[in-house]
Formats: sequence, C-alpha cells, structure tokens
Amino acid sequence: MSKLIRQLLNESDPRFSHSLARLEYSAGNPGIDVELTAEILSVANAKHKELGLDPKDTTGQELYSALSNKLLESEECLVAYLKHPASSDQAGTAIADLCREIIGKQDAWTIKNTAIKKILKDNPPKKVMKLFHFHSVDSLVKRMDIAEVILAARVVESKTWWSKTKRHYLSLSTQDFEKTPIKIIAPTDVRWISIIEQWDKVKHERVIGSKEVGSLIFSVVPGRGGYISTLLSVLRVANELAVHGSYLKLHYVNPSIGNVLVHTVDDGEMLRGSVSGAVFHWRDVHRYFGLLNTEGDASFVHLDSHDLRWLMIETSLSLRIPEMAFWIGTDIVGVSFGDGRLISMNLLDLAYSAKLNKSYTKMSVSYLQMSLRSELMARYVKFPASRALVLKQFDISDNILEDW
Repeated sequence: MSKLIRQLLNESDPRFSHSLARLEYSAGNPGIDVELTAEILSVANAKHKELGLDPKDTTGQELYSALSNKLLESEECLVAYLKHPASSDQAGTAIADLCREIIGKQDAWTIKNTAIKKILKDNPPKKVMKLFHFHSVDSLVKRMDIAEVILAARVVESKTWWSKTKRHYLSLSTQDFEKTPIKIIAPTDVRWISIIEQWDKVKHERVIGSKEVGSLIFSVVPGRGGYISTLLSVLRVANELAVHGSYLKLHYVNPSIGNVLVHTVDDGEMLRGSVSGAVFHWRDVHRYFGLLNTEGDASFVHLDSHDLRWLMIETSLSLRIPEMAFWIGTDIVGVSFGDGRLISMNLLDLAYSAKLNKSYTKMSVSYLQMSLRSELMARYVKFPASRALVLKQFDISDNILEDW
C-alpha cells in the first residue's frame, strides 16, 4: 500500500498492508494502490491551482482556508438555487424536493407496515407515544406515519426497548418485506425539533435514517455550513439506505432474513466479507456495480442494476448548480502534511467542519477515509479473479439455507 493512502486512511496496522498485498496478488498485481495514488495527487494538484495555490508551497492552514471559502461560496450558490428560503421550514421543503429530484425512483427492501404495526403493538414505544400525545398504541399506529414512529424511536426509546424490538425482527419472514421508494421527510411538526436536536448532539448531523423502513427525516438550522451540510447529509444517508436495502433484498429468500435485518440495522458483521485477509464491506460491492457505465452483469440472482445504483453526490449537484463542479472527484482526495495532519477535500468533511467551526488541525476526515477505503476495495472487484472471491462472500444464491 502506498505511503499516501496509508496516511490518508490513518492505517498503521501492518496486517492491513499485508492483506492488501495478498489481494493485489490474487488480482494479478494490477497496481491498484499506485494507480489510485496517482489519481489523488493529480486531482489534489489541480484543485490547488483552481484555488490559486501552489501545490509545492501551500501550508495546511492556507489550503484549509481556501477550501472553506470555496465551500461557503458553494453554499451561497445552493441558497440561491433554493430561491433564498425565508424560514427553516421552507428550507427543509426545498432541500427535500431537490434531494428527491436527485435520487429519483430509488427503492429499498423494507419491512411491511403491517409487520411493523404488529411489532409496535407487542412492544409499544411509550416515549414516542408520550412525545406525540398518543394515549394508546392502537391510536399511534393508526394516525402516525409508521416510518416516523420508527425514526423517532431510534432517538428517544431505550436500549432495552430496541433489544426487544430486534428480537421481534428475528422472527420476521420473507413475506414480511416489500420494495418501497426511499422516503425523505422534512417535518413541520415542532415536536420533531427536540428529537432532531437530541440526535444532532450525538451524531453532529440533523438527519435520522432508518434502514428497516427505508426512510430519513431531517431539519435545517441556518448558519455557517448549515444548509449545505444538511443537503449532503440527506444524500449520504439516502445512499446508505440504498446500500443496506440492496443487501437485504439479496437475502430476501433466506429463511433467516430476520437475522439478516438485524445485522443490516446494526451494520453488523454479515455486511463484511474477507478475501485474502482484506475486509470488504457490502458498500464496496454496491459502489462498484453502481458506478458501472453499462448495465453489466451484477452476478447476483436477486439484484439488478437499479437495486445497485450509487449516487455520486458531487456530480449530481453540479448538474443543477454548475458552480459545484469544483467538488467532482474530491470525495477520495486529501493532502497529508506529515505527523498525522490531514486536509480532506471531501465536501462532507468540509461542510461538517464548517458547521462545527473546526480548525484545520481538527477538521473532519472521516468521510474522506470511508470513501477512499471503499473506492480502494471496489477497484479490486473489477478484476475477475478477485471479483469471484468477493462475490462468493456475499451471494447466497447457491446456499440459501446457510446457518447465519
């Protein structure tokens, strides 16, 4: 593994480098890390020049300041595109409409409402009921959107309640699932404010997602980076809902699909497979097939190209807001200044850093690292030898009775 990629991933464990070397060998030594390193350096240098900086004579502080200013320019363009919303509610509605337009008809494999209602009746979400002023669970499931019940419960209900709910999930069968469009909710009910603020304090984002119902809910708070960070969060979570939805659909004939669901909700070990010691997340496989320029052969009996769509957020935004074209290709790009000091060019990292007013030495780099790791692993999937090994880790079409 190249020095730059190791630094950007903050990966010091020699076992990772060793497993990647074995994976490289199994793929026929295509030099993936060398190729990816060259691309990162090329994009980083080009972005320096677009910002009016010299790649060879720019400090971390200078680069971070220039990127932050570029981010705020992008936010101004976004606000103009949204026609300068007069309130948070208007901003939420406008962002939701934009995200629905970008995402299009993206479906997820989710629990049917009838099955969710039965679980809720057996295990009433009392804190949700109290917050939304319902005196009985029957009234709750009749009058409140079931997706909103689960989204609220994710934040306000106890670990004990969730443990019991997951035990109910384990008993679900294939007939309890269906394909539904990913739902984006921008609430106007003021009772959601406290729920989303509680989530924001822990997760530092104002978007709550639920994989089991294929839905997300969000709110907007105006301020430095507020609009653009919310927009990016909604699109990121929608991508994750699609990833976990495709994984769930892949296993929908599995008699133990309830167990698969619990792993999906918890992002558990079932979503990971090891090839030559290198760990692949299902996201890496989904990303690879989702970015194919042709329909391609996805090699999965139960999935098609629509199930495996991957949204390139920066590209999708630039098609509507041309000024955001600067960010295309930067999701996997960063600059290392030594001693563990990294500057991420990932738009999500910059938006969150702006929202939280972080200095360049403490800026967020987690989204760069997640995207780069996923891109690195996804590139090995294109080679037949390694692809066959990777797909074998996830595809259950030949062994649907496997004991999970």
